[in-house]
Amino acid sequence: MKRATMLATCIGAMISTGALAQVPVPAAQDHDHHQMVIDVTSLNWVDAVGLPKGAEAAPVFGDIKKPGELYVIRTRGGPYWKLPPHTHPFKFQIFTVIEGSVAMRAGTKFEQDDKYLVGPGSVLIHPGDVPHYLWTGPQGVVLQIMGIGPGVGIDYVNPADDPRNQANASK
Repeated sequence: MKRATMLATCIGAMISTGALAQVPVPAAQDHDHHQMVIDVTSLNWVDAVGLPKGAEAAPVFGDIKKPGELYVIRTRGGPYWKLPPHTHPFKFQIFTVIEGSVAMRAGTKFEQDDKYLVGPGSVLIHPGDVPHYLWTGPQGVVLQIMGIGPGVGIDYVNPADDPRNQANASK
C-alpha cells in the first residue's frame, strides 16, 4: 500500500501545470443532471509546463484550477521519463494507469529501482505534501488523474531540477 501511495504522489506532478488551464473542457456543474460520455480519442494534448521535457497533459472533464470542482485529466510521459523529487500544494489525487508503466517513491533523493514499476489498471492515491519522484518504464505511461480542484502546483526539492528555472536561465 505504501508503494502505491508513493507512486500516486509522484504522478500528481504530471498534472500540476498551468498548461491545462488554457484548454477548454466541460465543466462539472454543466453535467449535474445527465450522463456524459467523453471520447478520449480526440483529447487536446499539450506540453506540461513546469515538468521535464517529454510530459504532456490533456483535460478530460472539469476545471483543475477551480476550488471544489471535480476534474479528470490524462497525462503521459515517454519511455524512461523521469520527474525529480518534488511536492505539491494540493491535498490528494487519484491516478489510474491506462497504458505502460510508472514507478514512484517517496524521498528527496532520486533512487531508481524498476521493481516498483506498476502497469495498466493500477490505482494510486497520493498526498501532495510528501516529497516524491517518479519514472516511467520502457513503454512510457498514460495516466488518468482525478481530484477536487485546485489540483495545480509543483515545488521541486532542488530548484536546479525545475525546468521553469532552466528556461529562465537560458533567456
